[in-house]
Amino acid sequence: MKIVVLAFVWVITMSLVNPSKELFVNESKLSDCRQNIPLTYYGKGNDIEVAKKAKELEGQQLILLHFNKKNKSVTFKRYYLVSTTHDNGHISNYLVEKNPVTDKDDSFIFIKYSEKVDRFYTASCFDKVLSENADLKALLQEVK
Repeated sequence: MKIVVLAFVWVITMSLVNPSKELFVNESKLSDCRQNIPLTYYGKGNDIEVAKKAKELEGQQLILLHFNKKNKSVTFKRYYLVSTTHDNGHISNYLVEKNPVTDKDDSFIFIKYSEKVDRFYTASCFDKVLSENADLKALLQEVK
Protein backbone atom coordinates (compact mmCIF):
# COMPACT_ATOMS: atom_id res chain seq x y z
CA MET A 1 0.00 0.00 0.00
CA LYS A 2 2.84 2.38 0.85
CA ILE A 3 4.45 1.76 -2.54
CA VAL A 4 1.19 2.56 -4.36
CA VAL A 5 0.77 5.80 -2.41
CA LEU A 6 4.40 6.79 -3.00
CA ALA A 7 4.12 6.00 -6.70
CA PHE A 8 0.92 8.05 -6.95
CA VAL A 9 2.53 11.03 -5.18
CA TRP A 10 5.60 10.79 -7.45
CA VAL A 11 3.45 10.75 -10.63
CA ILE A 12 1.41 13.75 -9.48
CA THR A 13 4.54 15.68 -8.48
CA MET A 14 6.31 14.98 -11.77
CA SER A 15 3.27 16.06 -13.80
CA LEU A 16 3.10 19.37 -11.93
CA VAL A 17 6.82 20.08 -11.85
CA ASN A 18 7.78 18.96 -15.36
CA PRO A 19 8.50 22.21 -17.23
CA SER A 20 9.57 20.34 -20.35
CA LYS A 21 6.09 18.93 -20.93
CA GLU A 22 4.87 19.97 -24.35
CA LEU A 23 1.90 22.28 -24.58
CA PHE A 24 0.96 20.68 -27.92
CA VAL A 25 2.34 17.95 -30.20
CA ASN A 26 5.81 18.80 -31.58
CA GLU A 27 6.19 21.99 -29.54
CA SER A 28 9.74 20.86 -28.77
CA LYS A 29 10.70 21.57 -32.39
CA LEU A 30 10.33 25.27 -31.54
CA SER A 31 12.42 25.16 -28.34
CA ASP A 32 15.43 26.95 -29.88
CA CYS A 33 13.16 29.84 -30.89
CA ARG A 34 11.52 30.37 -27.52
CA GLN A 35 11.96 33.62 -25.63
CA ASN A 36 11.27 33.79 -21.92
CA ILE A 37 9.28 37.00 -21.59
CA PRO A 38 7.19 37.07 -18.39
CA LEU A 39 4.82 39.73 -19.71
CA THR A 40 2.74 40.85 -16.76
CA TYR A 41 1.15 44.17 -15.99
CA TYR A 42 0.37 46.38 -13.02
CA GLY A 43 3.55 46.01 -10.99
CA LYS A 44 3.84 42.25 -10.79
CA GLY A 45 7.61 42.57 -10.42
CA ASN A 46 8.74 41.51 -13.89
CA ASP A 47 8.85 45.00 -15.42
CA ILE A 48 12.64 45.35 -15.32
CA GLU A 49 13.24 41.86 -16.72
CA VAL A 50 10.77 42.45 -19.57
CA ALA A 51 12.29 45.89 -20.26
CA LYS A 52 15.72 44.26 -20.65
CA LYS A 53 14.22 41.73 -23.08
CA ALA A 54 12.59 44.56 -25.05
CA LYS A 55 15.98 46.26 -25.40
CA GLU A 56 17.65 42.97 -26.39
CA LEU A 57 14.95 42.20 -28.98
CA GLU A 58 14.48 45.75 -30.26
CA GLY A 59 13.24 45.72 -33.84
CA GLN A 60 12.88 41.92 -33.90
CA GLN A 61 9.49 40.50 -34.69
CA LEU A 62 8.12 38.05 -32.13
CA ILE A 63 5.51 35.34 -32.35
CA LEU A 64 2.98 35.10 -29.55
CA LEU A 65 1.58 31.58 -29.64
CA HIS A 66 -1.59 30.69 -27.75
CA PHE A 67 -2.82 27.20 -26.90
CA ASN A 68 -6.59 26.89 -26.37
CA LYS A 69 -7.11 24.19 -23.72
CA LYS A 70 -10.78 23.72 -24.55
CA ASN A 71 -10.53 22.88 -28.24
CA LYS A 72 -6.77 22.12 -28.38
CA SER A 73 -6.22 24.68 -31.15
CA VAL A 74 -2.94 26.56 -31.49
CA THR A 75 -2.93 30.10 -32.88
CA PHE A 76 -0.21 32.69 -33.24
CA LYS A 77 0.18 36.38 -34.02
CA ARG A 78 3.15 38.62 -34.81
CA TYR A 79 4.18 41.46 -32.51
CA TYR A 80 7.08 43.61 -31.38
CA LEU A 81 7.90 44.10 -27.70
CA VAL A 82 8.29 47.71 -26.54
CA SER A 83 9.26 49.13 -23.17
CA THR A 84 8.91 52.73 -22.05
CA THR A 85 10.24 54.32 -18.88
CA HIS A 86 8.15 57.27 -17.73
CA ASP A 87 9.37 60.42 -15.95
CA ASN A 88 8.29 59.00 -12.61
CA GLY A 89 10.42 55.86 -13.18
CA HIS A 90 7.46 53.58 -13.88
CA ILE A 91 8.09 51.08 -16.68
CA SER A 92 5.42 50.16 -19.21
CA ASN A 93 5.86 47.04 -21.35
CA TYR A 94 3.50 46.37 -24.22
CA LEU A 95 3.16 44.85 -27.67
CA VAL A 96 2.76 46.61 -31.02
CA GLU A 97 1.95 45.12 -34.41
CA LYS A 98 4.21 47.40 -36.47
CA ASN A 99 7.97 47.65 -36.13
CA PRO A 100 8.57 50.54 -33.70
CA VAL A 101 12.03 51.17 -35.20
CA THR A 102 10.84 51.73 -38.78
CA ASP A 103 7.11 52.47 -38.45
CA LYS A 104 5.81 55.10 -36.11
CA ASP A 105 2.51 53.82 -34.77
CA ASP A 106 1.08 54.95 -31.46
CA SER A 107 -1.28 51.99 -31.04
CA PHE A 108 -0.19 49.48 -28.45
CA ILE A 109 -1.71 46.27 -27.19
CA PHE A 110 -2.05 44.93 -23.67
CA ILE A 111 -2.90 41.26 -23.92
CA LYS A 112 -4.08 38.72 -21.41
CA TYR A 113 -0.92 36.65 -21.08
CA SER A 114 -0.52 33.39 -19.21
CA GLU A 115 2.72 31.42 -19.05
CA LYS A 116 0.56 28.29 -18.85
CA VAL A 117 -0.87 28.63 -22.39
CA ASP A 118 1.13 31.38 -24.13
CA ARG A 119 4.66 31.32 -25.56
CA PHE A 120 6.91 33.88 -27.22
CA TYR A 121 9.25 32.94 -30.07
CA THR A 122 11.54 34.93 -32.34
CA ALA A 123 9.73 35.15 -35.68
CA SER A 124 12.72 34.45 -37.92
CA CYS A 125 13.51 31.20 -36.13
CA PHE A 126 9.82 30.27 -35.83
CA ASP A 127 9.26 30.76 -39.58
CA LYS A 128 12.35 28.69 -40.42
CA VAL A 129 11.16 25.79 -38.22
CA LEU A 130 7.67 25.91 -39.76
CA SER A 131 9.10 25.88 -43.29
CA GLU A 132 11.02 22.71 -42.42
CA ASN A 133 8.13 20.94 -40.62
CA ALA A 134 4.91 20.66 -42.60
CA ASP A 135 3.22 18.67 -39.81
CA LEU A 136 3.83 21.47 -37.32
CA LYS A 137 2.82 24.15 -39.81
CA ALA A 138 -0.49 22.36 -40.43
CA LEU A 139 -1.24 22.39 -36.70
CA LEU A 140 -0.74 26.12 -36.18
CA GLN A 141 -3.06 28.86 -37.38
CA GLU A 142 -1.89 32.44 -37.86
CA VAL A 143 -4.26 35.19 -36.72
CA LYS A 144 -4.10 38.30 -38.89
